[in-house]
Amino acid sequence: MRVDEETQVDGNYSSTLTTVTVEPAGLSPPGADYGGKMRLLLNFGEHGRELISSEIGLHVLRLLCDATQRAPLLRKFKLEPSAVDELLQRTVFKVIPMENIRGREKVEAGQLCERKNGRGVDPNRNWAVHWGFKEKDYDPSEEYPGTAAFSEPEAALMLRTARTLRPHVWASVHSGMEALFMPYDHKASVPDGKSAAATLNILKTLNERTCRKRCATGSGGKSVGYLAHGTATDYMWQELHVPVPMTWEVYGDQKAHFEDCFRMFNPLTKPAFDAVVEPWTAAVFTLLTLLPSHPTVAAELARPSGAAAGAGSGGAAAGGGGGGVAALGPAGGAGFEQQEQQFEQQKQQQQATGSTGEAAEAADGDGGAAAGSADKALEIASALKEHLQAVEGGEVAAARGGARRCGTMPQRNNMLRRLYWLVAVAALFVAHYLWSKPRFRYLLSRQLGSARRRSAARLVPLGGLAKQGIQRAAGAGWHCTAAAGGRRSPSAGSLRSLVCTPSARAPSARRAVSVRADAGAGNGAAAADFDYDLFCIGAGSGGVRASRVAAGTYGARVGICEMPFNPIASDEAGGAGGTCVLRGCVPKKLFVYASEYREAFSDAQGFGWQLGAEPSLDWTGFLAKKNAELHRLNGIYLNLLKNSGVEYIEGRGKLVDAHTVDVGGKRVTAKNILVATGARAFVPTFEGSELCMISDDALEVQEVPKSIVILGGGYIAVEFAGIFAGLGSEVHLVYRADLPLRGFDEEVRKFAAEQYAQNGVHLHLLTTPQQLQRGADGRLKFTAQRKNAESGETESFVVECDHVMAATGRRPNVHNLGLEEAGVRMTKKGAIDVDSYSRTNVPSVWAIGDVTDRMALTPVALMEAMALTRTIFGGEPTQPDHTNVATAVFSHPQIGTVGLSEEQALEQYGDIDVFTSSFKPMRNTISGNPGRTLMKLIVATQSDVVVGCHMVGPDSAEIMQGMGVAVKMGVTKKQLDTTIGIHPSAAEEFVTMRSPTRQLRKEAAKVTA
Repeated sequence: MRVDEETQVDGNYSSTLTTVTVEPAGLSPPGADYGGKMRLLLNFGEHGRELISSEIGLHVLRLLCDATQRAPLLRKFKLEPSAVDELLQRTVFKVIPMENIRGREKVEAGQLCERKNGRGVDPNRNWAVHWGFKEKDYDPSEEYPGTAAFSEPEAALMLRTARTLRPHVWASVHSGMEALFMPYDHKASVPDGKSAAATLNILKTLNERTCRKRCATGSGGKSVGYLAHGTATDYMWQELHVPVPMTWEVYGDQKAHFEDCFRMFNPLTKPAFDAVVEPWTAAVFTLLTLLPSHPTVAAELARPSGAAAGAGSGGAAAGGGGGGVAALGPAGGAGFEQQEQQFEQQKQQQQATGSTGEAAEAADGDGGAAAGSADKALEIASALKEHLQAVEGGEVAAARGGARRCGTMPQRNNMLRRLYWLVAVAALFVAHYLWSKPRFRYLLSRQLGSARRRSAARLVPLGGLAKQGIQRAAGAGWHCTAAAGGRRSPSAGSLRSLVCTPSARAPSARRAVSVRADAGAGNGAAAADFDYDLFCIGAGSGGVRASRVAAGTYGARVGICEMPFNPIASDEAGGAGGTCVLRGCVPKKLFVYASEYREAFSDAQGFGWQLGAEPSLDWTGFLAKKNAELHRLNGIYLNLLKNSGVEYIEGRGKLVDAHTVDVGGKRVTAKNILVATGARAFVPTFEGSELCMISDDALEVQEVPKSIVILGGGYIAVEFAGIFAGLGSEVHLVYRADLPLRGFDEEVRKFAAEQYAQNGVHLHLLTTPQQLQRGADGRLKFTAQRKNAESGETESFVVECDHVMAATGRRPNVHNLGLEEAGVRMTKKGAIDVDSYSRTNVPSVWAIGDVTDRMALTPVALMEAMALTRTIFGGEPTQPDHTNVATAVFSHPQIGTVGLSEEQALEQYGDIDVFTSSFKPMRNTISGNPGRTLMKLIVATQSDVVVGCHMVGPDSAEIMQGMGVAVKMGVTKKQLDTTIGIHPSAAEEFVTMRSPTRQLRKEAAKVTA
């Protein structure tokens, strides 16, 4: 075998292609003509996320050079070892174990979904057949074709290798599904002719023998269901005339979550690993037995050596001796254009002479005297040695002239052999288990240093030795000599050829696989200068989600700070989980459930239930269970952070500068800082307003109030009015506007107000608080000014009550965060000003959730967190989508809404059709409950698209989640009309409203009722 390494440079970007040549009959000298031999070019690791493909490549190399290990596998797949051995003597392999080294670096740095190279181009979309074409029926951003065909070093180097070898077989191994593809990828058909038909027959045979008829077989463009443009397989067929070009898809976990790329593209257990590696390694040898029957291959092999009409030009490279590396230009490179011109000239000459032999390589140059230029090849050789040689080893017979043959290994003691495999299997199981634990990966990154933060050179992706030259390689058990013609091209990179064979003994321990990732830190700082890749201030829903995904999915080093747990937030108290979990959505929903039983007991009598004595509420017991649940959830959030590898620091965080956070006197630094501190309740200022409680306090009230005044008309005020009314309190809802729930649909607002009044809630609209006093008996005296809607005059009214609750909105929690010191810009409303990607004016500082002036909803904060992690760590800048977000008010009755209100739709679309239905739910018909339900659809007349959907009534939140999906997907009224409803249910009303209640035409100012 011979290990060749070639590097190509384009500006500040470079990539290296390592090619292993295996010629079982003995290595031919450089420049030799491979005519008369079957030639296979096998490519692995084209997409970094598909780790299993490179594992198969290394396994193939091992068995190519070890007949003892090869024989059992061949027999298992019904191949005669002696027949395969005979074919191997007439075959030359060029194996690329990992084409996309730069993409693999990204994957090992935590970007587990990466299929691109180091600068964001897919190497398998950078070839010149149908390059850059975009399909209109799928997202073109998924293609990443580069700036021009062969603009990327990976594709240009691979092309040069293919032209040199003139292969009969091109096989590119991928994962993601199980398939055997041939051209075409860019159209849904296979080529015409006998050669293509023979290739298809080979694929079908491989499907039967290797894939047990599970693999999709045929044209890649037809079988996959989408067309891929600029692929290597199409280029090999159409331009280089390779007789058998193939793409192998060897594995895919279709049950994996779409963001769990490690599981989707790679087997996670030893049995699953073996079930992939063994058959697909055997497939290489099966292919070898089928190749002589291919008519094009058979015809060429029958010609005399040196007169074969091969597939490629044989030109090794442009310029001089053909081994140098040309620098790429801005759009694919002048060097590549020169190669193309030379290729065309050589092809014309070959057509005239009938000769397609390899171009002779230059025999002069530095000859490999400098050990430093051979370092990486030595690393590759060391990794290969571990695959080619077992612990006991055995010197491989060598021929003179530096070309050595792969030999057989001596038999070892059976007991030692079994012990070796037992230890190896056990170690693999343990490694898989540990690697599946994000906490283990986090601790390992702390010990060794995150791959994203390493500034010193590490091992190349295939593993092996550190860079110590030939002496170090010899000490590790390798004998390496520079091949004739080995040289360096000073203009653009390096090319180095070494002939390496294993010595008598191999190193007993295998080195870990690792890479270097040169991730920039921004603002001129190096990543290694920081304690964290991301530090989050605030462990609420958004902050926890962003931290967990950054650490657990992308492998970033993440820290988060939060104040100690307390149900009531303050400058010194908070807790992991934030407002929603600890003092908002979750405890409030528990209060909603508790408040609904009183009405349920009453309704039950209408259905014949005799409850006997009046039910009573153990309020103290309920509060104890509620608080126990909050403590449980707080612990769950802490464990989620811990298990994802996030470092949790208890204390208040404050920005010191763009990269520094002070947490209780301890300073930490981070490449990126995320502010996710949420919002706080706002209390209006009036005489005695300090006596008001807020929603935090309401969730901790020690007994159900006999009477309560609630200030505000937003969803929090309306929800707590429904809660306390359901618990039996006398409720006064005081609001300065004419209707509660500003921003909701006007008809919904009116209907909800009517239902609340019907339920016994006293609505004091157009009312402003004036004074709050506490009497000697401890009760409160609340005074307000109320405006008469008809006369415009104001009048005072007084209410005595147990509590006054201020639910007058929330303000971003930015107090004492050091935002001004860090230079972070704020909005006029006091929120953190962010762009569409959640980034502030300070590039290293980001903000999500209620601390910004966007939608103050927990699911929205989670969505913003996901978009932010993809932007920062996933290499996919993603804007959060705030359109058509379904929301619910857990009032009594519930309110659900998605899309536009009637007023907004009329303003935006001009012509709309409104469909409404108001009815008494079936459950209320015999219970005596007076509650009614309202359902409403708003349709844009011209497009028939449903642009708004609203409901007031029982189960509105649950029903609206389904309608939210439909509206988000652009459902039309016609599609709803053709949907069969579930009967009897309230939800079916949305698909049975046939005639519009009113048609509004803005331009004509016409309303038809």
